[in-house]
Amino acid sequence: MPSISAIQRANLWLLATLCLVLLPWSAQVAFGCMAGGALVAANLVVLAWFTQLVFGAAIRGGRPSPWLALAPLKLLLVVVVAYIAVWRLKLNPGGFALGISTPFFATLIVATRAAVRRSRLAVGSRA
Repeated sequence: MPSISAIQRANLWLLATLCLVLLPWSAQVAFGCMAGGALVAANLVVLAWFTQLVFGAAIRGGRPSPWLALAPLKLLLVVVVAYIAVWRLKLNPGGFALGISTPFFATLIVATRAAVRRSRLAVGSRA
């Protein structure tokens, strides 16, 4: 099963490659892409932090951290930051949307890589 850290690494590589490819075409689109990617990268870091809090609470016997009360506000914060970035700072909306979509493709890449590894191990163990 892919880990959040593997998805984060794949996301950063994909984002950097995409921004470098977009830069000669349009610096505004590349910058919007970079800003959207930075937002979702930060979101993945916070998601990993909340995941550690949940599992830590389960290990400690069910005593949840008070920080878990902020988990529902994470999505609201992401929406507010996206609004400010696109409508107030006038970032390129297409580039921003492209940057925000990179974790989806990074997850597909990491999951496909893991599935290929599993199938290779399964084929190799039958011989």
